Amino acid sequence: MMMRKVLIACCLILLAMPALAERQLMDRVIAVVNNDVILHSQLMERLTEIQARYANNPGILPPEDDLKQQILDTLIMEQVQLQRARSAGISVTDAELNRAMTRIASNNNQTLEGFQQQLASQGVDYAMVRRQIRQDLQIQQAQERFVARRIQVTDSEVRQYLQTQVSSALEDIEYRLFHVLVPADETDARDLAQTISDRVNQEDMDLEAAASGRTVQDLGWRDPDSLPSLLREPVRGLLTGDASAPFESPNGWHVVYMADQSGATAQQITEYRTRHILINESDGLSQQAARELAQSLYERITEGGESFSDLAREYSKDSGSARRGGDLGWNSAGVFVPEFAETIRNTPVNSIAEPFRSAFGWHIVEVRGAREADETFDNLRQQVQQILFEQKYAEALPRWQQEIKNNAYISIREL
Repeated sequence: MMMRKVLIACCLILLAMPALAERQLMDRVIAVVNNDVILHSQLMERLTEIQARYANNPGILPPEDDLKQQILDTLIMEQVQLQRARSAGISVTDAELNRAMTRIASNNNQTLEGFQQQLASQGVDYAMVRRQIRQDLQIQQAQERFVARRIQVTDSEVRQYLQTQVSSALEDIEYRLFHVLVPADETDARDLAQTISDRVNQEDMDLEAAASGRTVQDLGWRDPDSLPSLLREPVRGLLTGDASAPFESPNGWHVVYMADQSGATAQQITEYRTRHILINESDGLSQQAARELAQSLYERITEGGESFSDLAREYSKDSGSARRGGDLGWNSAGVFVPEFAETIRNTPVNSIAEPFRSAFGWHIVEVRGAREADETFDNLRQQVQQILFEQKYAEALPRWQQEIKNNAYISIREL
């Protein structure tokens, strides 16, 4: 019986071989990238995927020949980045890949098993999806290593942004600070510093009394940017009358005390809960086609009743928020680019603004909530640092991609 099964299996394989050979003969190399090749079948798979994505708006896509060329450019860029990742020893473990697949399923409100079943019902090979996601993660890690880690946002850049985009009143912030040092050569220096901090914060003791005869240094009034780097993190978030947790330097253990604050250390602002869909000139779309797609999605949501979050996951080019259905969380308007900030200020809660353009592309934004909040300087600094980082990253990534592409051997054959 076993031999009969083997013979049947062999016969089936032999019967399948002509069709398999025909597929292999039909496929061909369309580009060489260093030691790797890009096949015609890879281009056609990506073409089919894009055409399916825009099935409801086929007219916005460029002519097929132009689209194929743009897809080939994308495949080449993916390949040079993947090669750079591999040459740097960047790999993705099975555990990392499994976590990523679970996140993707969760973002689609599914279990991993349910996600696999959905792919199977659509005729998509789950193993192929895992291979693609593994490659995507390798590329992301290469971008993190060679681009993101090299980006620096300076204090002066943050200050300039705060003054021009958020509020010029922030330049008036000042702290009145006192400082106590427990020398490193004292026995249990850290514990002694912790005792000083606890006496102030938990027992409401005066700093001089809590210091038990140690010198209390008056640092005077300081604006946040003039503080020594050693003190900037410890004072973050301190309220008047608070002592910091102990922090160490080569000289010993320090405690800093916030005696007073002046200026706009906290101001009443409006925060907005928003989500958005970003459409730009990727996937070969022209600027006009991107605008038309944004308008079409806006109408599908506002008139057709389709899910904002589902369309965000499918179409938005802001990959960070797209995974969350476009959700941007709570933010003050000032941390966004001017066009975005003006739009959310003028959009009623639970309303969706008509598509508008910024430097990043076309946006569809929904304002889901608004609240008044006390915004501190330190919180704003953190938000602005992230905004400036993302702006620099958006500029640095294409430069790095072009650099490694220029250093690669690329030979393009007939499409």
